[in-house]
Amino acid sequence: MLSVADTAQPTLNELTVRILTSIAAIVFMAIGIRYIIKSNQALISDPLPQPSLQKLFFRGLAVNTINPFTFIFWTTLTTGRVIIRKAGVTEQLVFFGSLLAMIMLTDAVKWCCLIGWVRSSTRDT
Repeated sequence: MLSVADTAQPTLNELTVRILTSIAAIVFMAIGIRYIIKSNQALISDPLPQPSLQKLFFRGLAVNTINPFTFIFWTTLTTGRVIIRKAGVTEQLVFFGSLLAMIMLTDAVKWCCLIGWVRSSTRDT
């Protein structure tokens, strides 16, 4: 059963949470408005020089190779598959081989789509 004291006023924690969420909402709205205004100003100014496709490729390769989260993902996957499930050598080879084949297949599809997009965009100009 609720008493009048329970519903009359919020507690100090509830009041603090309300104040902090209101302040956060105002700050995020200000950041959003500032971003919208700055992005419109950026469209008006001179366009940035476009990097070469080779530079973009090697930058992406470096990010994917050096990325620590990729290392953590593969370490976790290997630990879960080999140590916890006690998989045999054949099961490990089938699992990681099929995983590698799927990664290569999806990368090939991405590259084919990218090459088609680049060719169609260069023909238009």
